[in-house]
Amino acid sequence: MRQLIIILITGILVTGCEKQKEQLEKFVFKNSQIAYRGVHKYTFDKNGRIKVDRTTSYYYMAGVPFDSTISETIFEYNDKGKLISALDLFDSSRHVRIYNDLDSLVGDYRINEFGDTTHLAVTVYDGNKVVRKMDRILSQKLSETFENIEKEDFRNYDTMLFISDLIYNKDLHVKTLSRDKTGMITEEIEQYYQNDKRVKTITYALLGDTKYIKKTTYFENIEHYEPDLVSIGTQGDTIAIIKTTIKSDGRIISNYNKEIGVDILYYNNSGQLLATEMVDVNTQEKITSKYTYDKKGNNIEEITYRERLNNAH
Repeated sequence: MRQLIIILITGILVTGCEKQKEQLEKFVFKNSQIAYRGVHKYTFDKNGRIKVDRTTSYYYMAGVPFDSTISETIFEYNDKGKLISALDLFDSSRHVRIYNDLDSLVGDYRINEFGDTTHLAVTVYDGNKVVRKMDRILSQKLSETFENIEKEDFRNYDTMLFISDLIYNKDLHVKTLSRDKTGMITEEIEQYYQNDKRVKTITYALLGDTKYIKKTTYFENIEHYEPDLVSIGTQGDTIAIIKTTIKSDGRIISNYNKEIGVDILYYNNSGQLLATEMVDVNTQEKITSKYTYDKKGNNIEEITYRERLNNAH
């Protein structure tokens, strides 16, 4: 069943984008399929930027709303108009962004209600080149039995640290070395070019002194901003595909992953995301989301529908 689903999904990537687009534009769903609806109301500052986002979220079961929540997020900007802070008043969590003198993003922090940085992304530059990326993620570590849990227990974390060093040959990025928190190299990616355009990467996994090919990725339509790609695993199987279809009214990006399924994203010519369709081969579920914008291009509503694959038409 799983293999059949994967073959069906791959067929959608190759031949079905236009048909899927027509279906999504109509958005004819049964009421029982709606799972979520979010409505945004904004307050703007004197420069027309979003100052407050007040979002009402509605949750549905069998087409009937059973719960709703209201959240408010306050945004702050620097003198150059770049977002530097987003404060969620619902749980007091914060998203903080830091820029260097060239307006490049160098720090991205997610801070929870306890003041702990649960996600830290740091980018190091040498001039205009990215030479290192660091990601630290904290995840809650709770007792498996969930017995006698106290407030302090919610601040017990597991730490994941990912470090990537980018190596260049003049202006071309030719290699990436990924390290764990001990500094040991765990992965190596080599980049190959033709006429200064990336055409292939080979990803190696390193286990101690052993190095083996993990996957090979080929890039096509490299003139596009988002080039197509195909990733081949060690057994010669296709493990990932990204394909962009350019249309007169926008573009369609299809992302296929062997272990997860497929995402199809539909954009208009203004770069606005109109809809997404995700098919999950593990849960055998299709999730479709539709996005609506105001005249200024601000997202004012999103609606999500769910349906089982064996009931999909």
